[in-house]
Amino acid sequence: MPKLPLLTGPELRSILLKVGFVDDRQKGPHLRMRRERDDKVVTIPMHPGRDLDRGLLRDIIKEDLEWTRDYFMKVYNKYR
Repeated sequence: MPKLPLLTGPELRSILLKVGFVDDRQKGPHLRMRRERDDKVVTIPMHPGRDLDRGLLRDIIKEDLEWTRDYFMKVYNKYR
């Protein structure tokens, strides 16, 4: 299984925008995004110039998005 890519918060945001998420609100460096059709919510740290830790990205994919790693990689490769 390939490693998850190193992404910044803005890079992950741009991918999620392309699959139907919209910006909901931001408090400090944390951006909350929502998908209208099912009210799925994901929070992304938007620290400028810093990559998301792979463990945090894995948790976002698994717990917030409820996607598999393989599905995320397909979406990532399509929209990066």
